[in-house]
Amino acid sequence: MEYIVKKILFLFALILIYNALCPQDLISANDYNTPREKEIYPRFRIAVACGYSYRTAREPEGITKNDANYGKAKNGFHYLGEFDYFFNESVGIGINYNASYFNFADNYRSDKVQIRQIMPTLNARVFDKKKESAFLVSMGIGCNNYRNDYWWIEKHNSKKNINTTKDWGVGFLCSAGYDLAFSQTMAAFFQISFSGGTGISINDYTYHKQSYFRIDRDDFGKFNFSIGLRFSK
Repeated sequence: MEYIVKKILFLFALILIYNALCPQDLISANDYNTPREKEIYPRFRIAVACGYSYRTAREPEGITKNDANYGKAKNGFHYLGEFDYFFNESVGIGINYNASYFNFADNYRSDKVQIRQIMPTLNARVFDKKKESAFLVSMGIGCNNYRNDYWWIEKHNSKKNINTTKDWGVGFLCSAGYDLAFSQTMAAFFQISFSGGTGISINDYTYHKQSYFRIDRDDFGKFNFSIGLRFSK
């Protein structure tokens, strides 16, 4: 996980260095007396996508790797939306919103986890020669929202208990993707991202007719593998 994040940060820095050392509006020596026509590139970018999510957070209580339902607590799906504005061909800012869902259930317990994130991002991109398809890297820091609707059954008396955990926290996002254009304004969108962060929640629950509360530390870490559409202008 740490290795992937470092690679994404390295690619982001590499794109910025490339843009600084190789400006796109240089005029060659042969064309010195013939001004080059101003290059046109999209400034606005909107992307929508969905895909597979994998949690790196700890598993629900009582679940081990030997449990038949272990994978259900780790695997889920998500959808996301991005809106970006680029100051020049290679550097821009944006907003990323994504929501992931993880469901787990057996005969004695059920967890329905939702992790929503909204983050401002700093973006870097490199176009192909046609200025249509592009490789993108993004970094962001923002807000996480965590919710878990769960129930469990007490084995000794079959009583069903229902509870909801809600939490907010600060998180981060690193992503790398590719826009594969099939027209000047539309492209297929592929992305891999890692986001993380933690939060503290205070939970009230009832056990044996007694009211209790406990403090939990919630982990928002997850990978998203996304595919969707990109629109630009």
